[in-house]
Amino acid sequence: KTYLVVNRETGEWKQLGKECLKLFVAGIDIDAIATFESFVKEAEDAANPGDEFFYNRRARFVEVQRALELAQAATKMFGFVATRDNVGDRNVFSTKNIVQAKILKEMGCQSDLLKVDNTEREKINLAVAKLTVYSTHAEDDISNDIIALRETVTELPDEPYYNNLKTVLANEYVPLDKLGLLVSAPKAISRHYELKKMQEEKEKLAKSSNYIGEVGEKISVNFVSGREVACCETQFGLLHIYEFKDASGNVIVWKSSSGKEIPESGKISGTVKAHEEYNGIKQTIILRAKIAA
Repeated sequence: KTYLVVNRETGEWKQLGKECLKLFVAGIDIDAIATFESFVKEAEDAANPGDEFFYNRRARFVEVQRALELAQAATKMFGFVATRDNVGDRNVFSTKNIVQAKILKEMGCQSDLLKVDNTEREKINLAVAKLTVYSTHAEDDISNDIIALRETVTELPDEPYYNNLKTVLANEYVPLDKLGLLVSAPKAISRHYELKKMQEEKEKLAKSSNYIGEVGEKISVNFVSGREVACCETQFGLLHIYEFKDASGNVIVWKSSSGKEIPESGKISGTVKAHEEYNGIKQTIILRAKIAA
């Protein structure tokens, strides 16, 4: 590809190859900067903003800020829906499709460019109408959400997906074919910080948990939380795994072939079978447990 770039202050034009342009913009998405591909032959036509060609090409780029606002609103209303499901089939009512239909409508485009039938389009248009009402009423909340999102995006890990996301978010406009990546930002960033918080809590628990008693010793512990964490099939039948935590954060694990109703708090007694670590957390494994609420 060859690109033409213009200095808007001096009116000077330069012709650049793709690799030179890539080096010049320090890795920023080239298509987001070179607004018109194959621009050489059509440069004179595109100089007129009222020209039909210019209008149609312009519709292939979307404003990042507006797309983020709509994506945040759609995610809050309908939950985030990926463009493909777990088996790879297309989700017609994806967040991307709803945002695309809305944003192209706002841009005055006659088509939403979605390859859907009339019934599907009616449902998408209904979702767009609901999105319009919600985004208007929740404008301030959504705006604050986007401010927080942009402030935290630089803290994302150095990974391919997040790097692509950071590149897209650094631009004012992006090509329409990057919209799917762009609308995933609110959900992806929120999920990243949820996982980060869970990891921090796990590390905190790992530091606070200590072994209780000695192997072979009978213990009795007051627990403040208890739950079944797993149930699996073995050659001897079902195995239920229960986890209990005391007020100090110590973890007691009991494995049993019997299903039990575990109270939220109470007392558990049993014989220490072993001291083990799981995901860095010290656990006391007990046998022949008795539970009292």
